[in-house]
This record gives sequence, structure tokens and C-alpha cells, in this order.
Amino acid sequence: MLYSTDHSIQFTRNTEGFAYTFEGKRYKFYPDFIVDGGYVEVKGWLDAKNKAKITQFDRPLIVLGKAEMKPLLSYAIKTYGDDFVNMYGGESGNRTRL
Repeated sequence: MLYSTDHSIQFTRNTEGFAYTFEGKRYKFYPDFIVDGGYVEVKGWLDAKNKAKITQFDRPLIVLGKAEMKPLLSYAIKTYGDDFVNMYGGESGNRTRL
């Protein structure tokens, strides 16, 4: 969010759920953001259920994994300090480690 705002990248928080099936059960997948008409999902790891969400999603989707997030998190730390997560009510103990 910080990087996008600082670099004038328009985004909105997604609230629409999309059906997918995992191990014979139906679930809803809510990608994190909408950017330029496509969806963005932030994932630090991909387990079998997350892979099912992504592979069954039939719209443009960018998945930001750990490698893609590292420079964005580095930017936030460099620009806003090590406890930047507190800007949004987060707890620094729950921060993703680089």
C-alpha cells in the first residue's frame, strides 16, 4: 500500500469473492487488491489450497510472493522506518521478516 501510494499507483481493496473448489468443497477466494483492472494477491507461501485458488481464478491475477515482496518491504522500511506496520494499526511483532 505504501509503495503504491507513494508511486501514484491506483489500487482498491477487493471485496468480491470468487468460487473455487478444494478437496471437493466449495470456497470463496478474495484477492487482495484491484490494480489496473486486474487482481493482485499477496502470498508469502503457496500451500495446496492457495494453489487451487490461483489456478482456478479465471481473471487477470498477479501473485506477489516472498521474492516479489522483498523490495517493496525494503522500500517501506527505508522510507518509513522499521516499524512501518504500526502506521496501519499492525504490531511490529507480526511483521514479515526480510
